[in-house]
Amino acid sequence: MFITIFIIFVLSIFCLTLFYNEQVDDESERQELIASIENSKSRFIQSNRIPPGHRNIKSNN
Repeated sequence: MFITIFIIFVLSIFCLTLFYNEQVDDESERQELIASIENSKSRFIQSNRIPPGHRNIKSNN
């Protein structure tokens, strides 16, 4: 009886540990993806900036 409870306890700890490790890995991948998106966004914004003297002004003619 005691051995059965002990085995169930050990297996449950093992399963919880695996689940926690998967969440940690997913979170680190998520953070890397967010950093990559922010980096790409900032490069896109910088490449699309028009210098102040080179703006085309549309006239109403």
